[in-house]
Amino acid sequence: MTITTVGILAHVTPELVKNALRHYVRLWTEFGRRTPRETANEFFYDQAFHMVKQLAIYLTHHIAEDAQKLTDTEVPMPPWGFSEKVMIPMTFCDASARHIQEYFGPEELDSVVGGARWWQMRTLSGVPAEWISQYSDYHTFVDLQSGRNASYSASITKHMTRSSERRNPRHEQSGGNDDAGSTSSARGQTGRFADTQEERDRLGRVMLYIHGGAYYFGSINTHRFQILRIARKFGGFAFAVNYRKAPQFPFPCALQDCLAAYLYLLNPPEGAKHPPIDPSRIVIAGDSAGGGLSLALLQLLRDCGLPMPAGAVLISPWVDLTHSFPSILQNTKTDYIPPYSFVHKPSAMWPLPKDTGRFERKSFFSLRHKRRAARDAHERDGGREMDRVVHVALPNGNEMPITSQVQFYATNGQLFHPLCSPALSGSLGGLPPLYILAGNNEVLRDEVVYVAHKAANPDKFPLRDELMNRFPQTRAAYERYRSQPTQVHLQVFDGQCHVFTMFMQTTAAKYAFRAMASFIKYVTGAPMSSTVPTSVPDYAEKWQFSSAAAAEYCPLPEEAARSAQPRRRRGVRAMPQQDNMYSGKVPLQRPAYQSDMIRERVDVNGKIRPMEPPGELSALKMPYEEVGLVKLSTYERFQEGHTLWDNRYKHTAGKVKRSRAKLERRAQRMLNKARAEGLLDDCGDIDRSPNGTQWADLATYGPADLLNEEPPPSSIVRRRDTRDALAILKLSLHLRAKRRRTLGLSPGAPGAPASSNYNTPLNGSRVSLAEDEKDLETGGEHRPHDEPGEPLSKRFGFWKTLLFRAGAPH
Repeated sequence: MTITTVGILAHVTPELVKNALRHYVRLWTEFGRRTPRETANEFFYDQAFHMVKQLAIYLTHHIAEDAQKLTDTEVPMPPWGFSEKVMIPMTFCDASARHIQEYFGPEELDSVVGGARWWQMRTLSGVPAEWISQYSDYHTFVDLQSGRNASYSASITKHMTRSSERRNPRHEQSGGNDDAGSTSSARGQTGRFADTQEERDRLGRVMLYIHGGAYYFGSINTHRFQILRIARKFGGFAFAVNYRKAPQFPFPCALQDCLAAYLYLLNPPEGAKHPPIDPSRIVIAGDSAGGGLSLALLQLLRDCGLPMPAGAVLISPWVDLTHSFPSILQNTKTDYIPPYSFVHKPSAMWPLPKDTGRFERKSFFSLRHKRRAARDAHERDGGREMDRVVHVALPNGNEMPITSQVQFYATNGQLFHPLCSPALSGSLGGLPPLYILAGNNEVLRDEVVYVAHKAANPDKFPLRDELMNRFPQTRAAYERYRSQPTQVHLQVFDGQCHVFTMFMQTTAAKYAFRAMASFIKYVTGAPMSSTVPTSVPDYAEKWQFSSAAAAEYCPLPEEAARSAQPRRRRGVRAMPQQDNMYSGKVPLQRPAYQSDMIRERVDVNGKIRPMEPPGELSALKMPYEEVGLVKLSTYERFQEGHTLWDNRYKHTAGKVKRSRAKLERRAQRMLNKARAEGLLDDCGDIDRSPNGTQWADLATYGPADLLNEEPPPSSIVRRRDTRDALAILKLSLHLRAKRRRTLGLSPGAPGAPASSNYNTPLNGSRVSLAEDEKDLETGGEHRPHDEPGEPLSKRFGFWKTLLFRAGAPH
């Protein structure tokens, strides 16, 4: 059963009606206790929360491919916004690939990644991206660059403005003086706002936005309104990248695309829509999985010696793919992430063939079940790091191997790499300033809080020796950057869920956007207020660390941390609150960093109070030996969820297995046909060097040429049992056949002329691979079989687009 608009409404509407009735009853029982604004804010948040939660649960009962298609539904830009789609050229993909190869080195590329080039294969000639900004800001930028108005409406708006001495109320404080950058030459000229320094500088700020979606779904469309809101707040442009999605394109495919987007901003090609952008004017931003990618990208830039951006905004970043922190299980009821995380109905794409039906309850006398149980019990590590088996400690002291791939994005062995799980990095020091935001009720709260403190105190958060020595980059980063703290601004919002900024109508989201704008302007050089606001006291200095060896670093015990605090008298508020000072208007009002951190909690009304001492935070009370350790309780939840789904959809799993076998036979016939036509023989046009420096296209190096590489099991270029895999395989063979026919190449000696029987169809087949163009349409990186030009809204309907305007799971 596919996803339908009627199905979504039938699943979501009853919960929304019940929630509305609960609020109606509460309104009359608590009449007069809260202001109308507080009541409305709570209602809007709860309605959006329950809608997204029910939608996420609904998607888990459908295949992962449908979740990808739904979240790629085209969402139109509102009238007050501007967007322009671009394609990042392949030259920047090649440049980013060289930096990634330099970061890993030949041995690590083979052991951790599985090869040097498979992750560069793509069906598009670049990386899709999109410029997003406020409509008026775009036309102002064009006017300044070209000296003309971008549109007739913009010209009318400009000349109808009667005074140019009025400051832009969205970006500048009212009653400001010349310190804010006002120029006397602007007075008396026609224009919308005064020609101040801020008005000239703000359009040069660029935010590179990396969207979330658990690495396997989501797109620019699901985040379009949020990106536009942030761009409107800081008054510049957002550049959103649509990276390739797992499991078809696993680690490090998404990282390569994000790095290519950053390089594209720095040195655009001739004819690009933008001039070269100074790195000091760029801010990287991302939410959820996009936040983890942002932090991984910053580490890659730091370790490769590339220019660093001005800062980064991380919204509920997913930084620990091992799920080792306690909030991952404690906050499941207060977050919209499904109770068993992201588990889906079986399909050809997911779960992997070896994992399909693994947790299905078999008969006690089933011989196949006994053989699988015996094989799982003796599961051993592979020869490569990516194939290493992860074990879970049992209460009796034994260990149990995890035989199923846990995450879409990476194999179990790759989860511990710092570019997959930045929380397990050797050091997060030496990075540009970070603004990190989290909801107190979200499942990722603890790992977000941990990463914020780890970045500001890199020498106080070492990893256990097993993780420190697992990858050479981990130890090297710790030794090099342990004494270079990163400035971190951490805000945790009370009562908020994962990426609550998607609920833009709530009060908490409004203050979060203001804080983002204030931070972005601060790191990009906006003027500061001459009077620093009095900040509430921070208890970070009360946290003491052991001064012994690194293995003994640990937070002060809870009792000692409390005794170190000043005595509190009964009836006196322990945590004083103050009004929210962040408005994003210059001159900026921001508190000073204390020990390289600003630690704040924000209530539902936007009031700020200091965060409690680090020793009282659950994320920092956890022993450092347990960071990055897969817990038995976490794996039991994973096992329980997959057991329920495998038994519920066991008949579907049987159909999937038969479909995979059919597709494998079809792929084998395709390869036999290609072999008979000489397409697998080297004519001098196949690059089979063991450590190729770059990937050209599918014709010179395709899925049929992986002789020296072994991609992860979920990779589309390795599999032969999905329609996507067959589409990209056939496309590569088709392009090679057409190129050879054009150049007159034939197998044998390189450059030899084509023989008379070359490209002859196999066994009397009517069409050769050079002429067969059936099923070659590629509508997207993660769905090569989609027909181009067909909007997905035709499949899922307009109303589903409206549902995603309020938010989507990340």
